[in-house]
Amino acid sequence: MQTDSKSNDILKGYLETLCRCYSSGRFETLFPLLADGCAFESQWVRRPHIGKAAVVDYLKRKGAALRKSNSCPTCTIVEFVGSRNRIRNAQVHPNGEKAWRALVGLLYPEGKLAMLMRQTLDGGTDEVIVDLQLDENRLISRIDLCMPGLVRFRHVAGPFEPEEKPDDAAMEAEIRRMLEEAGEDFSELDEYIDSYEDSYSGDLADFAFRAAIQAGNSEYVDLHADDFDLNDGDGYSTYLDETEDEDIQDILMSHGAFRSWEDYDDCRFAMNTLNGWILTFDPDFQKEVFRRYKEAYELSDERIAGILSGDGDKDVSDRNVKEDLSLMGVSFKDGEITFADMEGKNGYDLKALLEDLGWDCCFEGDSWQFETTGVYFIPRGEERN
Repeated sequence: MQTDSKSNDILKGYLETLCRCYSSGRFETLFPLLADGCAFESQWVRRPHIGKAAVVDYLKRKGAALRKSNSCPTCTIVEFVGSRNRIRNAQVHPNGEKAWRALVGLLYPEGKLAMLMRQTLDGGTDEVIVDLQLDENRLISRIDLCMPGLVRFRHVAGPFEPEEKPDDAAMEAEIRRMLEEAGEDFSELDEYIDSYEDSYSGDLADFAFRAAIQAGNSEYVDLHADDFDLNDGDGYSTYLDETEDEDIQDILMSHGAFRSWEDYDDCRFAMNTLNGWILTFDPDFQKEVFRRYKEAYELSDERIAGILSGDGDKDVSDRNVKEDLSLMGVSFKDGEITFADMEGKNGYDLKALLEDLGWDCCFEGDSWQFETTGVYFIPRGEERN
């Protein structure tokens, strides 16, 4: 029972790939070699993994565990010698009954190549034979793990060193390339991130997400926005600073991203809902609001001066003018109307007054039944209704 040389040549290439995969804990180069119906079975695991998806999932988890524990094995290629290995006093269970001791002879193809995996853990060394079976399309249809004592073998090649890890710049370049070429299918990119995240000096998933924002990849941003704490600053999102694309910013904000309060400095009015503080009340807009207030309630400067000095009726058209003027930061000093800086003051009442005077406040943030978190603002150029 011998194997032909051509099959062994193909098998040797696959085994070299497998050796490097186990030696590095990264199996991505092996996945294209697996048949759709591939099975992975180990002598030490009760149930096999059936189907390419199941095998890929297992190898991903296995690779992550090997990398995390820094316990990747040393792998070599071996050749089966002879075609039978007799094992004395093996424990067997005929028909599932009680154990018997017996002489067992295992048949295997002479000359076939396989992988010998050697791993040292807790001061001891374990060895495993990994045998591959190929289907008619020369894809891997089975991966079997068994104890080396079941076969006789000789060393052929190896050990094989793992492929050199890419540096940060190479990983970043590869991610940008994948983002550009992915279309709407990001499975390859996601697998790449899973595989190399522990080799990157920072957070590789975060880099990919920011790169997608910068590239204007709305599909990737929308798909992965909920994977991140978007408000990673002091209550605001630095992800919004990665782009000036308003469509991408809208996607991020639809997932709960908040602008920095400093980003509202160029607004006519802005207040946060966290504590109701006024972030911005532009001085020119402040004067415009005052003029509009006087027009709406037919108030002259003289009457306002009288109200502020306590000589006039403070109520006009069911409004407390003195309180409204205080909200606007208007006061009377040394015979003149003055305007105070209102930043940091409670803005809810001022917001209500502005809306009564015909201005609509925009909102950015999250709003649900019991709480609203974000910023109300009036951008420059916004006219009242």
